[in-house]
Amino acid sequence: MIPVSIGKNGFGKQLEGDKKTPVGIYRLTSFLKDAVLDDFYGLRAFPLNYPNVIDRQQGRTGSGIWLHGLPKDVNTRPLLDSDGCVVIDNSSLESMHAFIKPGITHIVLSDEPLTWHSLRQAEKRKAGIEASFKGWVEAWEARDNAGYLSFYADDFTDFRRNKRQWSDYKSRVNNGKEWIEIDVSGGQLFR
Repeated sequence: MIPVSIGKNGFGKQLEGDKKTPVGIYRLTSFLKDAVLDDFYGLRAFPLNYPNVIDRQQGRTGSGIWLHGLPKDVNTRPLLDSDGCVVIDNSSLESMHAFIKPGITHIVLSDEPLTWHSLRQAEKRKAGIEASFKGWVEAWEARDNAGYLSFYADDFTDFRRNKRQWSDYKSRVNNGKEWIEIDVSGGQLFR
């Protein structure tokens, strides 16, 4: 068990400066080593991609949320003691470092216990998601605008356009193509 310190006001970050730790799935975007950090952040730090797409859709604001260590002369910190970051002891963070690949590794921050599913359940869900994804790609490549757009939720937004505007835009773009080929790599599934 690793003691963790989170935001002074707990979980559920909504706004810049609310001193809360976000809840969600975040990518560790980079690695900051001791030489570039103030002692306050310990021996290493991993910035998170907060706010992610879901946070932005929900109107959440803020920045600078990290997974980081403790000052070198400190061994523990109270549970609610950061401005929103996730803080653990340097030794634990150093042990974890070998398993963290910046840009790829994710961290799950939850205010409730996680529910684990069997591998069989996970594979079944994964197969369903992959089939839907394949259908989306096939409809796009076939220039089947109605089929392609049927994969988008009614409340879809790309942060500039709603679903109707996206539909108009993609129909115009797709209809202007003689062929479309989609190449997908490096995908990850999260639920």
